[in-house]
Amino acid sequence: MSGHSKWSTIKHKKAAQDARRSKVFTRILNEVSVAARLGGGDPSGNPRLRHALSEAKAQNVPGDNIDRAIRKGTGELEGVSYEEVTYEGYGPGGVAVLVETLTDNRNRTVSEVRHLFTKHGGNLGENGCVAWMFHRRGFFAFDRAALEGSGVDEEALVELALELEAEDFSVEDESYSVYTSVEAFHATKDAIEERGLTATVAQLTMEPQNLVQVDEGGAGPLIRLILGIDPGSRYTGFGVVEQEGSRVRQLDAGRIALASEPTPAARMARLAEGVEETLDRWQPAAAVLESLFHGRNSRSLIALAQARGVILSVLGRHGLDVREFSPAEVKQAVCGSGRADKTQVSRMVDVLLGPAPVRRSADVSDALAAALCYLHRRPLERVVKAAAASPERG
Repeated sequence: MSGHSKWSTIKHKKAAQDARRSKVFTRILNEVSVAARLGGGDPSGNPRLRHALSEAKAQNVPGDNIDRAIRKGTGELEGVSYEEVTYEGYGPGGVAVLVETLTDNRNRTVSEVRHLFTKHGGNLGENGCVAWMFHRRGFFAFDRAALEGSGVDEEALVELALELEAEDFSVEDESYSVYTSVEAFHATKDAIEERGLTATVAQLTMEPQNLVQVDEGGAGPLIRLILGIDPGSRYTGFGVVEQEGSRVRQLDAGRIALASEPTPAARMARLAEGVEETLDRWQPAAAVLESLFHGRNSRSLIALAQARGVILSVLGRHGLDVREFSPAEVKQAVCGSGRADKTQVSRMVDVLLGPAPVRRSADVSDALAAALCYLHRRPLERVVKAAAASPERG
């Protein structure tokens, strides 16, 4: 059994890694083909292709795949022909949105883009309606701690930016940003690499000329997918819910089985993989857990704390808004009573989200209840925040 469980862990991990790698490779190779088609297959005379090849090298894309992508772009090989299409529109709160796509079917893509705008409270506009609000620039971001750890401080980076004739330089809490013209982007990138510096981001980007402040009411429709998690040492339940206006529905739910893994380390590795797979699939805007309940024996408490630590570490790496509510708060939000039992919680989850084809386990119901608690409490948090900021309060 031990060997079988170890192979199961390896299989799950490899499948998740392969899926992520395939998605990255496809995106990069499509860009290589388009760059070769537009500017030719010689990187020395095609800055866009040179940048795409640099990214392919950084992601360890096989050389044969790169060569085939270039030959498809230049017409030496037959294959699907991709083209660039840009769509413009407005999101919730009047936010201008510019969508750059690579597609082999314009009609299908415009239909999908229009559906996404409509679904998330925006609308697809005419060509030119928001493009004038953006301009293309080269953008480099540097991790502040990493640079300072290697002996490069803010003053040294400013001097380098001036030497390379960068257009702008800005300092954030944890990073430095350097902006260049489109024409100088590749020369700047080469110069930075020659000096042994590593940029966490190096890309041509469409930068907005002006930024608008979106209040909580306008930003609310942007937050759609919420992940609820009920940590456990043998099984961890999860549920993904979507809020669309006043309508809430379940998108996914299940359990991450840990009991069959032979060691605590293997169980925590499987838990991390399961959470990663869910995040990669749904890309939620926020995640919710119940806060640690202290009325357990010490052994169960330690095992639960380990599981929570792994989950919080994965969520933190993805930069999610993570909330924690006590069991009583979740029960109060879903059932109207902080003393409701698990059966009552399960029944109310069925009422709010509809019954599942297969009866939900208690840990899955608890995970969905945590997500529903977030959606229930968020409007109240906005009201409290607005009241606290009101100048009329003494």
